[in-house]
Amino acid sequence: MVSAGIVLYVLQFIHKLKGSGKLLVQLFSSIVTLEVGMMLFSAAQRVFLYQTEHGLTRARIFGMFFLIWLGVLLTILLVKIIKDLNNRLYLSLNIISTLLILIAVNIINVDGLMTGGKNRPRVNDEIDYYYLARLSPDAHQSWIPAILEAEKVYLALKDKQLTPEEYRIFYWSAGALDAIDSQVTYLEDKYGSLDRVSSRHAKLKKGMDPTYLKNEYKDKPLPESTYRMRKWQAFNMREYLAHEYIEENPEVFDKLPALTEGISFIRSNVPQEIISATTLDRSTNPPLSN
Repeated sequence: MVSAGIVLYVLQFIHKLKGSGKLLVQLFSSIVTLEVGMMLFSAAQRVFLYQTEHGLTRARIFGMFFLIWLGVLLTILLVKIIKDLNNRLYLSLNIISTLLILIAVNIINVDGLMTGGKNRPRVNDEIDYYYLARLSPDAHQSWIPAILEAEKVYLALKDKQLTPEEYRIFYWSAGALDAIDSQVTYLEDKYGSLDRVSSRHAKLKKGMDPTYLKNEYKDKPLPESTYRMRKWQAFNMREYLAHEYIEENPEVFDKLPALTEGISFIRSNVPQEIISATTLDRSTNPPLSN
């Protein structure tokens, strides 16, 4: 935006120029603006290529929104150069375009965009369910494929001595399953029937520390934090839709308890030398670095 600043500074004095001098300044200012526009187009092309090859991530989506916003601002600047817009109108157009971009970012289901088809993030030609599972509940459409993939990995490895490559596959599948299980538990506590939630907590309380039970449960079937998040003020429509998705697919989500238990058993029996010898081959701090 340094170029835009220079152009705006020059435009403050363009009204003092006459005839060919003014036209020349407008021409050079337009060339500088178009050059910056070409740089933005090049950056957008790189983001698009990353998206085509590796799928969407939050960084790529928000990066594209940012490039679109800069492109709109440059277009307004070009119009100001050619048409000599007054400063008040120029400022108003910039503010309006910025507000429209911010509204679009908040309306569009960013996490939901990543859950289908070619949009799903990939690492080394593998769908990155680990990343998808750690997004918000907006990405709930990716949960069933991730659970089925984790089940397939579990059934293939449960009776084997894992090699480093098998442990790498297991590590990411297990991590995705853990994240989904955490999300499902949270949504069930918040939106599930009180009887079912109370029943689950009754089983959990058997192995809990008495001090924790006294402080958190206070002789109630649910902890205080659960009662607070079940109040109507904490209602979130997209979370509720994710919970409805879980309720509509019990044949898959009912597998989670047994599957997480099986995954935990495999994890606890992996030798340390296999863990040390495994190259995980992707960042453990999503979103993806690309």
